[in-house]
Amino acid sequence: MPQARAVALLTKPVRFDRLEEGYQRYVSGKQKVEAYFQKGAPGVVALTTWNRQLKTDKQIGPCSTIAALKRAYGGKLKPYLQAKRIVAYRLGNLIFTVAPRQKVGVVGLGRSAGAVYIALNAPACT
Repeated sequence: MPQARAVALLTKPVRFDRLEEGYQRYVSGKQKVEAYFQKGAPGVVALTTWNRQLKTDKQIGPCSTIAALKRAYGGKLKPYLQAKRIVAYRLGNLIFTVAPRQKVGVVGLGRSAGAVYIALNAPACT
C-alpha cells in the first residue's frame, strides 16, 4: 500500500518519526498501530499493533495467550529465537511477539527479517 494511503487510514493524531537505516514510522496512539516505510521501498514494509481488539480470523491478537496461539495455528508457527529463547513466532507474513507471562505482545505484518526486528521493538500489549 502506498505511503499516502496508509497514513490516511491512521486515526489522528499521528506521530511521524525518522529512524535509522532510512526507515520512517507513523504512529497512531489512538489505534495502537504503527506503519513503517523504508527509503526505496514502494509502500508499507511493516505494520505493528498492540491493540487487543485487532485479531486474526482465529481470534488471536495482542494479549492473547501463547497457548491460544499454538492451539489456533499449531505446527504452522515458525519460532524465532534469540539467545536460545523463543521471542516471536512467524506465520507467513504475520509475526507474533512473546511478551511476559506467555502472552502475545505485538502482532506484526511484514515479509522481511527487518519486520521481525520492528515487531520486537514495538510497544507491547499491556
